[in-house]
This record gives sequence, structure tokens and C-alpha cells, in this order.
Amino acid sequence: MLRTIHLAAIATLLALPLSSTARAATIGAEVGISSIAPCPSFCGGSGATSEFTFDGGEGVGFANATQSNAQGTGQARAEFVGPDLLPRLRSLSDSQPNAQVSASATGYRAYDYAGPTTTITLDVALIGNAEVPVGNSVLDASIRAIVAMAVGADLPHSTHAPTLLSEIIPFTPGIDQCGVTFDESIPVNAGIQVVNGSVSCEVENGDRLFVWSNLTTRGTRGALASSFDSLEATFVDSTGLTAVPEPRVALLIVSAGLLAALRRR
Repeated sequence: MLRTIHLAAIATLLALPLSSTARAATIGAEVGISSIAPCPSFCGGSGATSEFTFDGGEGVGFANATQSNAQGTGQARAEFVGPDLLPRLRSLSDSQPNAQVSASATGYRAYDYAGPTTTITLDVALIGNAEVPVGNSVLDASIRAIVAMAVGADLPHSTHAPTLLSEIIPFTPGIDQCGVTFDESIPVNAGIQVVNGSVSCEVENGDRLFVWSNLTTRGTRGALASSFDSLEATFVDSTGLTAVPEPRVALLIVSAGLLAALRRR
């Protein structure tokens, strides 16, 4: 009877939604795509046609979305790859002549640090291609990437860089932004470009480090903004860092421990 009760409790834990507010925002992956027409000298207005597509959110380790309609095509993906499970973001916006397509991907993850006081450095590479038709403004295509690091117990979920960096972090007790933010754009009509940079943060033993990344593309009036080759980041030295697992993984670890204890009993 005791074993039945414990197994039922484990099943209940695994059935909890990933968006449960009881979980800290130690990981998040979210993507969004929007399209709108008409776009003569502006986009929208009375009688405008628009569509929105979203995926992911707080506590999610993977998000992917595609939107294809009369306004154009948008794609976005956020995932965690490599031995350090850093965010990799991809985004593409391909618009029709009288429309605008925007796509955005955001990913963040927490890392616990154990060791002497040191500086953690993150190398960043933004790869993309922004093209506008002959006669269009260069402002009709845009690829922008932002990567920031912060230290604190928890990071409120946000996919909007100005809000996170200028409002949430400065006014949230227990979380501090560190280092210079990587904030770069791809030149327009220059072919496939690679923009490199880095972000650094000083950490002490027991600190929790957050890496937050956002990639946005926008194409207007027939422009193409493609960074589907991705925004990538790599720790120069990840010694002492341990990636905090996403909520479902943590639940499975706890559940596996409970089952092992039950077997021993």
C-alpha cells in the first residue's frame, strides 16, 4: 500500500505543467513570429491583415515555430546545445513586396559556479544575411543579436531586451547585470556576414550565473533577413560551471531517486 501511494505521488509530479509558478525561472526558450500587410509607406492601419505564432516560454528548454502565408515566411528556433548547454538561436524573415515579417528567438539558462573568484568569458558569433530589393531602404531588413550575463538567485522571464536590461534587472533585488552586453547587427546587402564579440562576468563561489540571448530578424517590402545559420555562444573556460537542468529533467532526477529508495525498501 505504501509503495502504491508513493508511485501515485510521483505520477502526479510528472504530470505537473511546465509553466508551474512554483518553479524558478532558471531556463527559458521562446520564439515568436508576426506578419502584417499592407506595407506601402508604413505597415498596418485600417483593414490590415496580421498573423502571430508563438512557442515555448518559461521553464521550457526548446522552442520552434514556422509561419508561411501571403505576407511571407518566418522561422525561429531556440535550443540549448553543446557540452555547456548554451542557447543557440535561429531566425529568418522573408517578406513579400507589400508586407512585413518579423521573427524573434530568446533563450536563457542558469549555471551554478563552484570555485575561486574568477571572470567567466563568453565568445559570441552572429551569422546572417540581410538583403533588400533595389530601390528599397536599408532599414527594410534587420538582424540584431543581444547577449547578456547576470548573477542572482533567479531571473524573471522576459523576451524583450530593453525591458529586461533597463527595467527588470536594475529594479529586481538579488539580480545584477555584469559585463558589457553583446549588441550587434548584420550589415545590409553585404552577403553572409559573421560578427564576433564577447561578454565577461566576474563570479564568486556559490554564484548563479545567467546567460540571456535574443535574436531578432525583420524583413519589409520584399526584404530578406536570415540568421538561420544561428547566433552561437561558447564559454572560453567553463571550469566550475554546472548547467542547471530544466524543470522536467529535475523532476525525473528526483523521481528516479524516489524509485531507487522504494526498491531498497
